[in-house]
Amino acid sequence: MAPVKDGKPGGDAGPASTQYGAAVPVGHRATMPPAPLGDAAADPQPALADAVMSWPAVDEKGLPMLPEVIDKMGFGMAQVRAGLVGGGCYFADGAELLLISAVTDAVATQWSMGPMQKGLVVTIVFIGILVGNFASGPIGDAHGRRQLILSSFIGIFAFSVASSFTVGFWSLSVARFCVGVSFGIGQPAWNTLGAEVTPADYRIMMSAMSQGFFILGELYSATLLMVDDPQMKDLHWRWLLRMGAIPSGIFGIACLLFMHQSPSYLAVSGQYEKAKEVLQSMRHDNGHPDDMSVDFALVTRKSQLKRMAKRLRAARRLTVLSKDDLLKQVRVVFGPNLWLSTLIVMYSCFVLNFLYYGCLYALPQVLASSAEPGSNAALELLTGALAEIPGQVLGILCGTYLTRKFNIKVYLGLSSLSLMSFVFSLIHPGGAAKIFQLAGIYGIKCFVAIGFVVVYQYSIEIYPTEARTTGTAINMGSGRVAGIISPLIFEGVVHMTGGYSMFFYLMIGCAVLNFLLIPLLKYETFGMALMDDIDDEDEAEAGKSEQANEEQDEVAPLLESKTIRHRARTVFFAEPLMPRF
Repeated sequence: MAPVKDGKPGGDAGPASTQYGAAVPVGHRATMPPAPLGDAAADPQPALADAVMSWPAVDEKGLPMLPEVIDKMGFGMAQVRAGLVGGGCYFADGAELLLISAVTDAVATQWSMGPMQKGLVVTIVFIGILVGNFASGPIGDAHGRRQLILSSFIGIFAFSVASSFTVGFWSLSVARFCVGVSFGIGQPAWNTLGAEVTPADYRIMMSAMSQGFFILGELYSATLLMVDDPQMKDLHWRWLLRMGAIPSGIFGIACLLFMHQSPSYLAVSGQYEKAKEVLQSMRHDNGHPDDMSVDFALVTRKSQLKRMAKRLRAARRLTVLSKDDLLKQVRVVFGPNLWLSTLIVMYSCFVLNFLYYGCLYALPQVLASSAEPGSNAALELLTGALAEIPGQVLGILCGTYLTRKFNIKVYLGLSSLSLMSFVFSLIHPGGAAKIFQLAGIYGIKCFVAIGFVVVYQYSIEIYPTEARTTGTAINMGSGRVAGIISPLIFEGVVHMTGGYSMFFYLMIGCAVLNFLLIPLLKYETFGMALMDDIDDEDEAEAGKSEQANEEQDEVAPLLESKTIRHRARTVFFAEPLMPRF
């Protein structure tokens, strides 16, 4: 489909774009000049009209939506390339979290740190991740996903290396906080981009592959620990932190060279030709012929024209992110159709992280009382990380054949049974208690891994493109709160009760409540394409900013002058049309 010229479709644009004078070969990104905004400062209407007129006309039969174009391409090298690069966000997370937890004793001994300072060295990383998660959403939705992922790798590498040169508690805390922020800004952006470039039937596989990189990061750090000191009694923590930063630098270079911007973001931000270039590159990577069309239907209704008018005003004012932009994204996430689902998903992410990081903190202390002398601590860490791999495999299988909501119930139910098994071994020691203990430990590791695949995937799929990163970031941030407070809850419960069992009972109670809330989720996203936008009626119900009248005045002439186009929008159903169990 060629660009519209003088109100009429032009010739076939072919596999290379010539809108800006020079042909762009398939599989390459071109550096194109910005949109023609020269006269926008005086009168935004001509620039906005030119932008609208540059969109391709939709014939009577209509064009496929962008998610349908990606589904047609299938899963191939384009998605593998994106996954291998974007998964580095989780690789760095797993490597750094395990390392800083392992070297805390060595740091505390060297600097004579007290128990509170020792705990804060780890907690401060989670606080930084929380801050980064919440900051990632508005920035990623306003300015794209790729930039945040690249910034994340650069920040992790730089601040991890800086951590190895610190000279005291405060300097180390500042450096680790910045490392946490770097984690936080990259993961929501990659989760969103990964979902937007992956066919609907393969999004769970992409999510599981990303989560699997966390395990690989743990294995990398465990290997470093074994090389340095298998007993973990005399660790060279400065060397370990520097070695732990190397993968982030490698992934950062790969991101700069191989990762594309999200085509969904480019499309909704009015950059149709750039979105086509990304799709052409994906088409080439997946082995499709150059004559395969990558044209897609644009959402050319009133709300999109409003967004374009807002972009023109933002360009004139040279603002990075306006307050109204942020409020609009938050209003979408907590709008009348999504507020309840958002709250339940926030709680689900909280429970998921509470189960994982709570056990990550509690299990070593619980098992230490019965630990046999001469054990290889680093090897035990490595073995524990390996136990999560079957959970990733089960997560892919369950995500492929089970609906999202039923899948979440499966993970919560099995995790609760594993916790009960472990608690039974604490209450009734001796005899077969060791069997129940091992079943509980490996069950928790395995089944919680299923939750990481499906819960985070669902937290991406329920939001429209314009607020997807914001919604994802809010949900991930809620999970990080659990990572921050779980050590404090453990210590408080043990101090009040004098035992460990009550802490695990608390976990079971949280998981059961989460199980009961899942049926209240409004949308079932299994097998569905991602939403581009919410309906106009939803926007009206969600409320409008004071800028609405100004937007109306700018858009009205365009609506009156433009030919009506087909509205292409993904529709989510309360339940799947063909559920598979």
